[in-house]
Amino acid sequence: MFILNLKENNPWFLKNKTMKKGSDYMKFTDKLEHAWKKQNSLLCVGLDADKDKIPGHLNRLEYPVYEFNKGVIDAIKDLVCAYKPQIA
Repeated sequence: MFILNLKENNPWFLKNKTMKKGSDYMKFTDKLEHAWKKQNSLLCVGLDADKDKIPGHLNRLEYPVYEFNKGVIDAIKDLVCAYKPQIA
C-alpha cells in the first residue's frame, strides 16, 4: 500500500514549489491535494505511448501520440488525480 505523506517533516515534501494559477500562486502539493479530494483517488497515470502500438486510425492523424494520450485521458479522467507524460 502506498501512502503519500505531505507533512513538512517528510523529506519529499515540496517546499517553495509554486504553480501560477491566474494571478494567484498555488503550491503543487495544494493542487495535487485538491485533485485527489475532488476525484477521491490517489492514482497517477503515466502516459508513455509507443508509436509502434498506436492504433492505425490514429497514426493517420497529424499528432498520433497526442491523440492517443488524449483518448486515454478522456477515458479515465474521472478516476485519477494526476498524469505523468513521458516521451523517450
